[in-house]
Amino acid sequence: MVDLSKTRLVIVLGNQFLSEELEAWASQFPVVRYLRGFDREGADEARNAAIEEFLAAPEEWLVMANSHVLPDERTAPLLETREPIASVRCPGPKNGKKVREAHPDTFSALLWRAHRTVLATMQRPGQPPWFGRDEDTCPCRWFYDRCIAEGFRPVKVGWAGRMMEDGTRYWLRSA
Repeated sequence: MVDLSKTRLVIVLGNQFLSEELEAWASQFPVVRYLRGFDREGADEARNAAIEEFLAAPEEWLVMANSHVLPDERTAPLLETREPIASVRCPGPKNGKKVREAHPDTFSALLWRAHRTVLATMQRPGQPPWFGRDEDTCPCRWFYDRCIAEGFRPVKVGWAGRMMEDGTRYWLRSA
C-alpha cells in the first residue's frame, strides 16, 4: 500500500483542463506538482523531467495523472496494491460510439504510480528515457516496454474515467 505521506502527485496539464474530480482527488496528497505549458509532443519530455525531479526528492512513490482523468472510488486500488508499478484501467479516446479500454494489455499513462526503485532502476546512462515515442509506439507502450526490459511488469488495478475537451465524461461499461 502506498504511504501518502511519502508520495508525490504530478498532474500533466499540457494544453488541457483540470477535471474537478482530479482536483478533489489530489487533495489527499501532501506534494502536488503541475506540468504546464507544453504541447502533446512535449509531454514525454515533461514527464521525464518530472521523474528526474522526483528521484532527486525524498518521496518514495510517484503518482502521475493526465489532467482529464476522472478518479473516483473505483480508483482506490491504485494506491492499495503492493505492486511496485501500476496503472488504472481507463477508456481510450472515443472512436465513434465505441468506448474501449486504453492499452488493455500493457500500461496507461492516463493515471499511474510507481515506487522510486522502479524509476531509479530504469535510469541508466545510455538507455532510452522513461517516456518517448516513435512512429510505431505511443508513450504508454514505450514506458511499458522500458519497464519489462528492466524486469518490472506493470499491473492494471482499479478504474478511472476520461473527460473530453467538450466536457463529456465517460467510463468503461464494465467499470
